[in-house]
Amino acid sequence: LTQENNRRKALEGKQAIQDERHRIAEEAHDGLLQSLMGISIRLRRGPKLSLKDAKSIEAELFDLEQETQRSIRGLRQLISNLNLDLSQGEIISGIQSVIQSLEQIYSVQILTDFNYPANYFNINQELNILRIAQEGLTNACKHSQGHQLSISIQPDTNAEFLLICIEDNGVGFNQDMDYTSEYHWGINNIKNRAERLNAELMIKSTPGAGTRLILQVPLGKSINDESPPKSSKTR
Repeated sequence: LTQENNRRKALEGKQAIQDERHRIAEEAHDGLLQSLMGISIRLRRGPKLSLKDAKSIEAELFDLEQETQRSIRGLRQLISNLNLDLSQGEIISGIQSVIQSLEQIYSVQILTDFNYPANYFNINQELNILRIAQEGLTNACKHSQGHQLSISIQPDTNAEFLLICIEDNGVGFNQDMDYTSEYHWGINNIKNRAERLNAELMIKSTPGAGTRLILQVPLGKSINDESPPKSSKTR
């Protein structure tokens, strides 16, 4: 039994590594690479731009500087993600590290309310939960234009599901928009990870009224025993 448990944990670890490689490749391609390619294309238009009036040149340079700053923030976030180490049962400290990084990079305030039931998920499942929280918070920081965010992680009243709620006070968006666009690629990543957890994802947003993301993950049985969940309360 011990050998089988060790083999299962090794396989879960390998799958987690593969998932992370895929996620990093997607993030670098869809985010940083696309941004740098856009800057390069605009810089190649420099000779034509030099023929325009000073106000047009100033506006173009300002836009390029803003796009460069977005690329720098994206690279810093990617580096922060790569430096984040997660061991089983340390998911809350992992999310707190994500929050600390995002608050520094984007100058936002992120409120937390954590009551996480330990010993219910394996390392691969916890990594998916962590990345969903990370993706949801990062997406809100990048696109919501809000100054305050919140994340809540709690079991439901019947202890059947783990509820993850991420909310912002930003501009919101039209939910009928194309989810393949750059704006929504982060949400697509969340949807893919939710499927791996057999979880239900709900997104509620209205233009001008902020966005609320809710993930409902089945708790099932503890991975260690059938005893009631042990919760670690953090605020």
